[in-house]
Order: sequence, then structure tokens, then C-alpha cells
Amino acid sequence: MERNSLAATMRAISTNPERSPLDAKIDVVETACLKRGILVTADGYVRQADAAALLGVSPYTLRNQRLNGGATIASRPNGRIIEYAIAGIAAALLAREK
Repeated sequence: MERNSLAATMRAISTNPERSPLDAKIDVVETACLKRGILVTADGYVRQADAAALLGVSPYTLRNQRLNGGATIASRPNGRIIEYAIAGIAAALLAREK
């Protein structure tokens, strides 16, 4: 058994030829969350400030896009906190690369 399970997971991910670009980008975002110490919920959501940091925009920009219909990132309210889906963040980053 390997000591570093993250390294083993990344190796397994990189050797799977059936993965889509979105799946690969989701893994990149999840790894970035681990490295930055960002809390990810069990169903794959992060807080608005963390989502903005991952996207490289201001939290206010992200909020304005959500309220004005410009954001395609799945979000949900959790009390007074807005959370964004990691899959949506990955899709936005992938669209930005094209």
C-alpha cells in the first residue's frame, strides 16, 4: 500500500484513457482545493469566496454574474452562504481555455 494516496489517485487518473476533458479538469480543481485547504462539501460544493479564488475573479464578480444570469456555474444557497459546484467551476475553466 502506498503512503501517499493522493499520488496514487493522480497516477490512476492519468492512466485512464476513457476520461473526458471535463473529468480531468474536475480532478485538477479538486487537487487545487486540497492544496489550498479549501473545504469541499461531501457532494462537491465550495463557498463563494473559494470558488472566486479558484476562478481568479472577485467574489463580487461571481455574485453579479449569478444574479444577472451571466454565470453558468451551478450554485445553491446554504443558509446565508452561497455555494458553487466544483463541476461547474471546472466547466467554466475548461470553456475559458477554448
